Amino acid sequence: METIILASASNRRQEILQQMGVPYRIISRPVDETIENGADPRTASVDLARKKVDAVVRDFRSAPAWILGADTVVTLDGRIYGKPSDAEEAQGFLQELAGNTHSVVTGIALRNARTGMIASHFDETQVTFSRLAAEEITWYVQTNEWQGVAGGYRIQGRAACFIERIHGSYSTVMGLPIRTLYSILRENHYQF
Repeated sequence: METIILASASNRRQEILQQMGVPYRIISRPVDETIENGADPRTASVDLARKKVDAVVRDFRSAPAWILGADTVVTLDGRIYGKPSDAEEAQGFLQELAGNTHSVVTGIALRNARTGMIASHFDETQVTFSRLAAEEITWYVQTNEWQGVAGGYRIQGRAACFIERIHGSYSTVMGLPIRTLYSILRENHYQF
């Protein structure tokens, strides 16, 4: 199998590629992840994934064969929840998500340098949080798991205690929808 350049330093995305048996290298470049108010979360997640791919492509005279970017956003009642900037914002996010069903949208972009193709798709999963007491939120924020993740929680960490149900793909919530990625790779003749 060919090595894929992962344009993300996310440990979760690395775990998913390992689970799929896909060899990868990490080359991540900073991009502006600002999402405008009122933006469509599906479009925003895909646009950010493409920006991550483009940022890596600029570093190469001859780009590697495969470059993968991904971005995850959380949305509730039209509001997009990115990565909290501090513990106070993380606490606020969790207070708003508690007792509600929110959407997690992960956009992915895959570039094939041989063909010049860039394919992008998104996957969306509904996550229902239980009602949370203030001390539960404080406890979770003190774990620091909220750092660097959309919505301020990691489903594969301690926040799993708060999840009543999910409708959709668990890997989408982790940050890389396995089925969607597999389909894109197959459509573009990646050899497994």
